[in-house]
Amino acid sequence: MDVNQLEVFLGVAHEKSFSRAAEALHRTQPAVSQAIRRLENELGEPLFDRSSKDGTLTAAGRVLYDFAQQMMNLRHHAHSAIRELRDLQRGKLSLSANEYTVMGLLPLIPIFRARHPHIKIEVKRSLASRIPSEILGRDVEMGVVSFKPNEQAI
Repeated sequence: MDVNQLEVFLGVAHEKSFSRAAEALHRTQPAVSQAIRRLENELGEPLFDRSSKDGTLTAAGRVLYDFAQQMMNLRHHAHSAIRELRDLQRGKLSLSANEYTVMGLLPLIPIFRARHPHIKIEVKRSLASRIPSEILGRDVEMGVVSFKPNEQAI
């Protein structure tokens, strides 16, 4: 079972017709029929009552319909979350600073939060000598130090 099959299944259930679903999904009617057939074979149950002309769902089809809707909603939310992260609308930024540099950093945090209200900032106070290794070890995403680190990777 894959996302495309579920998309086709939901299309047929919504349109109550294989041919109208094919048109709405910009696919051929044989491709829609084949996707439904593969899904039915995998599940071992018919999903549509072939004797009715209106694409009526069987009991198995009604069960799958609810799950398919949930899966497509989750897919949509996942895409949205990734898009928001990419657009800096949501997420988390973890950074490390020593006591000296954290004082210079504190006034900038409210400015950043005003511009990016859904990004959580996590500030970790650390020894300056440990900050480069925290970055390399991916314990934090950013480090603020008052010296140039010796590590080539930074």
